Amino acid sequence: MGAFELMGGNFDEALAHSRRAMELNPTDAYIKARCAAIFTFVGEAERSLRLLDDAEMLDPFLPVYCVEERGVALHSLGRYAEAIESLGRLTFQTTRSPGGCTRRTQPSRRSQSAR
Repeated sequence: MGAFELMGGNFDEALAHSRRAMELNPTDAYIKARCAAIFTFVGEAERSLRLLDDAEMLDPFLPVYCVEERGVALHSLGRYAEAIESLGRLTFQTTRSPGGCTRRTQPSRRSQSAR
């Protein structure tokens, strides 16, 4: 629910749902990692990093779309070298990671040649 509220611009509700999910299931690494994305988005990247530390301690095999949030949080804090290092360890980039966003928004060769 937190992610849906976030997409709708309801930041307070997104945070409330995220906190509640973690209260209901405090040892769920996936929930912590996904909630970290919401905290980064609303400007609480330090909190996001702490959640990711907890999540990775609980489950070192989280999916890439959870683990990438560390790089996104570091990037949002202006810790670019650490962000690059963190994102460089991913098995692949997604549209959420800064590198994935850059690649996705650049025109493809095919669309350039069509002009």
